[in-house]
Amino acid sequence: MCTASNASEGSGTALEPLKLEPVERVRVTVLIDNYGDVFAPSQGPATRKHLLSPTPNPVMNGGATLVPLVAEHGFSALVEVETGSTRRRLLFDTGVSPGGLAHNLSLLDINPLEIDAIVLSHGHFDHTGGFAGLVERYGSHNLPILVHPHAFRHRRLRSGNGVIDLPTPSRRYFEQSGFQVSEAENPSFLLDGSVLVTGEIERKTSFETGFAGQEAEIGNGWIPDPLVLDDQALVISVRNLGLVVITGCGHAGIINTCQYARYLTGQSKIAAAAGGFHLSSVRDPIALAQVVEAFEDLDPGYLMPGHCTGLQATFAMMERFGSRVIPSLVGTTLTLG
Repeated sequence: MCTASNASEGSGTALEPLKLEPVERVRVTVLIDNYGDVFAPSQGPATRKHLLSPTPNPVMNGGATLVPLVAEHGFSALVEVETGSTRRRLLFDTGVSPGGLAHNLSLLDINPLEIDAIVLSHGHFDHTGGFAGLVERYGSHNLPILVHPHAFRHRRLRSGNGVIDLPTPSRRYFEQSGFQVSEAENPSFLLDGSVLVTGEIERKTSFETGFAGQEAEIGNGWIPDPLVLDDQALVISVRNLGLVVITGCGHAGIINTCQYARYLTGQSKIAAAAGGFHLSSVRDPIALAQVVEAFEDLDPGYLMPGHCTGLQATFAMMERFGSRVIPSLVGTTLTLG
């Protein structure tokens, strides 16, 4: 891993764009997402894997049933980049439950020992909880994990239902399990410079306001923490196609994230944006319309919204962009290049 620090401050085009090595092909396989559908057809550059695992169940004649890929309120993706005969793999987030990710990896026949690195989009439990099952089933891994320092903050959510404590990932657990934890706020490169991790994302839009109600325990007290500054994304440049931007939750705002990816790299074309767009909590139809309008200006080749995007926002994008919008379902693989 190397940390990049030569991007200029401010907006517009970076004075010295970061040199992101282009790849010939990228594959993004959704390992955990909110939704699954064993009848969903493949769509455009996205294929669906409908796998069923025979599982003991005494209520069935014969004593077994068929269990599909697990869908849960969380996110995890396997990102594969290819150049020539070289393929590298990166795990982006791990979902929420101890068993979900491990089950899906097994069913998809993905060997964690072939993963080169892990990136956490941020510290929320629905993106970090699957580590326990990964370690329990496959053992300790001497893998690098790249996180933002704020990912280990103790947080809570204040809402109309009261105060909800948010489970916090343990740095000690990662280290005792053999992972190599690297913390960075600035942009970083992984996999021989072919994957850019954004680090903290600049907030420019007026309609993407973060995670209202979140607070962080700092010192001896609690302070508002709506920006979720540890929110970071992956950026990959596919030769002749443009940038692929992958988010976990997109707390920074999906438009902010795509614009920041363009700013860091000096590349304008967005080939695809995939992951959580954090629009399910947006109750203001004007703000949602502004996001859709901003996507119109960005003109992405494909959108694959999932996790915390929400059905209302997904339908709004489908209405505007038609078949360019691919719903993110567990077992979906988006291939570009």
